[in-house]
Amino acid sequence: MPTIGGSTLFAWDEGYSPGFFRVLEGRRRLFWEIADDSHLRVTDEVASQLSALRKDYGTRFSVHTPFMYKDILSSDVIKRDESISDIRQSISLASKYGAEYAVIHPGYRNDDLSLGEIAEVWNDLLDFCADVGLTGLIENLTKKAVFCRPEDLYNFKRVLRRPSFVLDTGHANIEGTLGAFMEAIRDLSYFHIHDNNGTSDSHLRLGKGTIDWDPFFSKVTQFKPNAPLVVENMTVEDLDGSVQFALKRLS
Repeated sequence: MPTIGGSTLFAWDEGYSPGFFRVLEGRRRLFWEIADDSHLRVTDEVASQLSALRKDYGTRFSVHTPFMYKDILSSDVIKRDESISDIRQSISLASKYGAEYAVIHPGYRNDDLSLGEIAEVWNDLLDFCADVGLTGLIENLTKKAVFCRPEDLYNFKRVLRRPSFVLDTGHANIEGTLGAFMEAIRDLSYFHIHDNNGTSDSHLRLGKGTIDWDPFFSKVTQFKPNAPLVVENMTVEDLDGSVQFALKRLS
């Protein structure tokens, strides 16, 4: 059965309070994706606490590398370099708490960069992940990003040394491409699952938006039985509800 996980986006406003770690400890059997940004930027101290959870309970982790105001393909070279540097730092810290995967946003469309030049940026980051023991993954975004359609996945797969991709269901639902992405499921390694109404990235509880989840879970169970399915909701209550929703459809 696919691995069910939760994103720490539930603490986006709160940050690393004692309550944050109680939530993780109380749900230690979940696979936790650490959203390393804003109030949730990981420090050495936080990495140490996460490492202790892994040691004490066997909790598994991934990291969502910094994404707010980051663009690894920016036409502003200073912003591009700063974005890449922040992501590399996040990956390095994630290796200290035993993260298995690093989710990376693809960057936004920049007509000055060729497919090969974009691939060079991605390859450097994916190779860096491998060097420190993580699997790097590129996530689909919406239409302003260089990776938002299934055909983008096929184009980049040809030019990446370590092609590995995240499907974000909410982003695909906004673009109307979720069904087409599921036809490419064999080329996907990891999933962000959350719902919306097809117009805004609202991170609703599963079943509260317009996504038809039964075909999704059927495809994942059939073709990606070991893939992480990470719930991205903004409250603990929604996360718990989404986890139960997913488990019922996977049982």
